[in-house]
Amino acid sequence: MKYLLFIIISCLLLFSGYGAVRLLNVYATLKSQKEDLAEINKINYGLFNLQIWKKEALKVFENRIANFEVSPRAYDQVVIELEKYLRGINKEYVESGKIFDNIFEEAEKSPTVNKVFLKLIRQNAAPQIKLLNIPKYIPGMAVELANELKKQEPQLRDIMRIELKRIIKDDENSAYDRGRKYRRVWCC
Repeated sequence: MKYLLFIIISCLLLFSGYGAVRLLNVYATLKSQKEDLAEINKINYGLFNLQIWKKEALKVFENRIANFEVSPRAYDQVVIELEKYLRGINKEYVESGKIFDNIFEEAEKSPTVNKVFLKLIRQNAAPQIKLLNIPKYIPGMAVELANELKKQEPQLRDIMRIELKRIIKDDENSAYDRGRKYRRVWCC
């Protein structure tokens, strides 16, 4: 009887040991799968999360915006472009007479304006405008406009910050979030 009890207890211990080993293997497999799931979630919802990337990009841009300055070479280029633009305006509107045509047409519609006097002014306006020699003043105007632009650099920084923050606040409209919500419906 003693031997029989010893054999039964030994069998139970062996069976318990075998069960414990299987339980440890199942636990190790489950732990590995949980780690894999955590890694997948980290990749799916961390690495590929558009909002996290937007926030990181905002940090980088905020640092760059804080140090934003337009270089003197850029202002030289701005002056050149402004000169071209001002010369184009002068040629298209002032030298061609378009600006004065509009003024005179409005004046002709008015019943209080003397038509003879208006015609006399209209005939003498073009030669008088040429005497003003506006093209001579265009380079100076371009430099002044560029200087005004330079004074507005802090406001340009603020505008850039506002626009970047507006982009970041566009949370709910991202395609990734909609796709994640869609997958949740099918998975759960």
